Amino acid sequence: MDISAYKAFLVNNKVVGAFANGSTGDFTSLSVEERKQIIEAWSGQRSDDFVVINHVGHTSLKVAKELAAHSADTADAIATLSPYYFKPRTLESLVYYCAEIAKEAPQLPFYYYHIPVLTGADFDMVEFLQLVEISIPNFAGIKFTEDNLNAYQNCANYA
Repeated sequence: MDISAYKAFLVNNKVVGAFANGSTGDFTSLSVEERKQIIEAWSGQRSDDFVVINHVGHTSLKVAKELAAHSADTADAIATLSPYYFKPRTLESLVYYCAEIAKEAPQLPFYYYHIPVLTGADFDMVEFLQLVEISIPNFAGIKFTEDNLNAYQNCANYA
C-alpha cells in the first residue's frame, strides 16, 4: 500500500500529520490485520515535520492493547475512543480502559478520542483529565469531537 501521494497532498495543504485508522477511515469495518497494514504503510511516511497518530480503539480491550503494542514502532502516538458496544458505566472504568491501552506503548504519547455521539460515552472531560493525569503517565491530550464548546473550553483551560 503506497500512501506517499496522499501524504504529499496533505503536506501541500499544510497538514502536519495523519490520524490513521480513525472513524473516517471506517476502522470498525477493518480486520485487525488490515489496521496493522494501514499503520505500517503510514509508518514509512513519518518524519520530523509529519507525525502519525494511530487510532487503536476497539470494542475488545485485548485487541486494542494488541494494536497499541504494534504501534510502538510504527506510530508517533496512539489514541483510543471509548468502547461503544459494552459502554463503560463510570468514568473510572473508561479511565481504566484507557490506562490499560496506554501501558502497551508507554513511550508513545496517548490521546483519548472523545466522540460521544458515536460511542455513547458522554462523561465530563475535565473530570476525565483530573483522573488521567494521575493514572496515565504518557497521556498527551484529547481529540475532542463534540459540539459542546463550553466543555471544550473547560478542557482547553485545564492545567
